Amino acid sequence: MLLAWQAASPASRFLCGNHDLSLAKGLGLVESSHRAYYEARIASRSAETLKSYGAKDAAELAEKMPAAHKDFLVNLPWVVEHRAGYVFVHAGLDAAEPAERQLEQLRARDAGIYRPKWLHDTGLAWAVPPDTNKVIVSGHTILRRPVVSDRRILLDTGCGYGGPLTACLLPERRLIQIPA
Repeated sequence: MLLAWQAASPASRFLCGNHDLSLAKGLGLVESSHRAYYEARIASRSAETLKSYGAKDAAELAEKMPAAHKDFLVNLPWVVEHRAGYVFVHAGLDAAEPAERQLEQLRARDAGIYRPKWLHDTGLAWAVPPDTNKVIVSGHTILRRPVVSDRRILLDTGCGYGGPLTACLLPERRLIQIPA
């Protein structure tokens, strides 16, 4: 569905999240010294993904997944920076580190990092580095209601767990929700 969307709307951008990176590591699509760990988790944590490809395990999934799907996973950016002053990152940025240094690390997409905090750390949900005036937009941390403030937009309302799917129309900051 995302590949079709991207073909129909080439300006669309998709963002890498922790589950995307874990799957890419587990399938050996990106270099990681933690491949065995992530590969072992596919059977228990990715049952719907296995089922959707008609695979019973990670090895079969790697065989059955089309090259276009693998390329999509491998090439997902860890950060999308919009010229209007928005930074989209799965979990957020760390307020204790300079923003530009973090953006450089996100642009580099170092899959060798065991659990990149910007994709995994729920503690980043409310963080805003003091040295940036950009609005940080993310998900990852499930909230009952989305948060839209001057410097932070949090959109994860638990769609994968029965909550609504939430989007935010920018720059209007208009929230759009549909049931799971």
